Amino acid sequence: MRTVLLVALVAFALTSSLADAQPFTIGAGHKPGVAVDPEGTAYIAYYGPEAGDTSLHFCRLARGATTCAGQAVLPTAGSSLSRPFVSVAGARVTVLQYRFGAAPGIYRYTSLNRGDSFDGGAVAGSIPFDEAVAGPGDTATVATYAFQEGGVVQTVPLSGGSAGEARAALFPDRPYNGTVGLDGQAPVAVFATGAGDAAFRRFGAGTPNDAAAWGAPVAIGYADYPKLAGGRSGLFLLHGTAAGAIEVRRWNGSTFAGPVTLAAVGDDAQASLVQDPAGRLHATWPRFDADGIHLVYAVSDDGRSWDSGTLTVQGDDIEAQTRIAAAADHIGVVAWESAGQIRISASGPGAPGVPRPEFGKSVVLKPISGRVRVRLKGSRRFVDLTEVDDVPLGSTVDTRSGRVELASVPSRSGALEKVQLYDGQFNVTQKGAITQFALNESLAACRRASAAAKKPKTRRLWGDGKGHFRTKGAYSAATVRGTRWLVQDSCAGTLTRVTEGSVLVTAGRKRVIVRAGKRYLAKPRR
Repeated sequence: MRTVLLVALVAFALTSSLADAQPFTIGAGHKPGVAVDPEGTAYIAYYGPEAGDTSLHFCRLARGATTCAGQAVLPTAGSSLSRPFVSVAGARVTVLQYRFGAAPGIYRYTSLNRGDSFDGGAVAGSIPFDEAVAGPGDTATVATYAFQEGGVVQTVPLSGGSAGEARAALFPDRPYNGTVGLDGQAPVAVFATGAGDAAFRRFGAGTPNDAAAWGAPVAIGYADYPKLAGGRSGLFLLHGTAAGAIEVRRWNGSTFAGPVTLAAVGDDAQASLVQDPAGRLHATWPRFDADGIHLVYAVSDDGRSWDSGTLTVQGDDIEAQTRIAAAADHIGVVAWESAGQIRISASGPGAPGVPRPEFGKSVVLKPISGRVRVRLKGSRRFVDLTEVDDVPLGSTVDTRSGRVELASVPSRSGALEKVQLYDGQFNVTQKGAITQFALNESLAACRRASAAAKKPKTRRLWGDGKGHFRTKGAYSAATVRGTRWLVQDSCAGTLTRVTEGSVLVTAGRKRVIVRAGKRYLAKPRR
């Protein structure tokens, strides 16, 4: 579904949502790490601004909020200049960070109540790292950044135990800018020389902490500040070029394919790439312009076609150390460091990359259950709706075997309104403030219907919601007043039935209010 809709429609959804995003500050510090749970709550960790022993901070940020509901300084020992890594599994929140001091190593801090409280920490591994990925299984695989032993990775447990000193020294000659991603459940690591000459190795079988279990190094040419992001859509590599551009390359099973230019100019050192659970790619990077430093945000469903816009423009400092996390509905947060502060782009309906209805142009559909299909205006073919998407007005939606949530706005500045629709097929349009669903499943002719006819004799649509919505049948239209209602066409006429609330039925010049428990049949004119 997304491959059909996104290329044509994501541009206006991204532009309008970027304009709504208002960054805010959650505290003083550096190098944020961020994760998002399925409900869209963000979990952010960063180290403090102290000149000596640095503190480790945690923030839980509900979707749409601008202040932390849960905020704490974790009980750490020693100091760190390394980025913390955050992972979420149900109510368990885990923060990993390399700490040096009396007992250097990777410390694991665990909360079993969504970050309300953490334990005192336990050693989980041994190498300094800046980049990490959750997996394989209930582990995290971390990669060194500029390490005297070269390019090294280590897989550490996320719950209980420690990897100890076991580690895989993969690139003795490439110690810089390590990054790791997953090809399915197999880690892939990329490291570079100081001159930007990069290579990868893919894990084979055995333990990831044994270098012999990894494939041979494969050179991929110049790839400055590489970032990997794997998931449902595959594994992708973002990196800078010698000319200052930013490119994305897709893993083809054995190597990274040819590059796609994401930006002709951009700061690759501060760029970030992530893939949400639904397979959409999200990328950010700063760009210097005459009016300030732009933080550019881009989205793609295939790594080839990208749409981008400016998330924010700053004049005080560059948007550094950017990080992104997003839920399966593509809504998420962007975190970065500027002027010694951790800044966040607001999550919620105005978040970048989130489809948003546009008055007079589109609605947004979210599949709830069963099979929902969509036929775009001008198309003859139905495609499955599997994820949240923006759909142009004039399209046909088939919910005869499923249920969908439809969101629209009654005006250019109107608030978002939602309704669930099911058990029918309809064409969606907008008449002024009213979003209309016209039943359009083909019916058998009333006078010539026979038992052998392939077309049905009735068609219907259930709706459940509040807002400026109307269902139109052959002989009447039902306008919502906050309700659960059915509109059904048959040879007898158009039946409106209400099980909750009320609707206003219009049949020609006749207007009838139908309340809960009642029904009204608008008969055809003879």
